[in-house]
Amino acid sequence: MYLNSNQYFKQSCKRKRCLYNKRAISKLESTGNRDFWAYMRRLKGKPRSEPNITLEELYEHYKGVFTLPNYDSPAELGDKQVIIDDMEDVIFNACITCEEYVLLLKV
Repeated sequence: MYLNSNQYFKQSCKRKRCLYNKRAISKLESTGNRDFWAYMRRLKGKPRSEPNITLEELYEHYKGVFTLPNYDSPAELGDKQVIIDDMEDVIFNACITCEEYVLLLKV
């Protein structure tokens, strides 16, 4: 079923592309010089601008964004460790409600 649909879609795209190209060629043949070049500029699209940021700068930025703080021991966390433990307790030891069961069964 999927393969047939995919094949049909690709064939449709190919037919539409050919039809579009034929229409574009006939339109270009019937237009004047000025219209021809206006159409060609429209087909080419806008020129792409070069990025003003280097790959190294992007790397450094995202390296800092996705790097977690490195704590050598739980003692360095202090109050944060207590909050994390409380959150884990609430997340992993909480009762599951009827609504949550219903949502799980719907999936």
